[in-house]
Amino acid sequence: MGVVLAEASPWTYVAATYGAAVGLLGGYAAWVIAKGRKVNRQLPPEDRRWSS
Repeated sequence: MGVVLAEASPWTYVAATYGAAVGLLGGYAAWVIAKGRKVNRQLPPEDRRWSS
């Protein structure tokens, strides 16, 4: 059962859905970048093909 807002217009739900989507995508992008930087620190410089 979802949360029911008092007299919420349809645009409230649209804004909430877009906000959730942007938040999830932003969080996922931050996680991928952080994981990539961690892997980058673990590799020796000669194995970093993307930085040559």
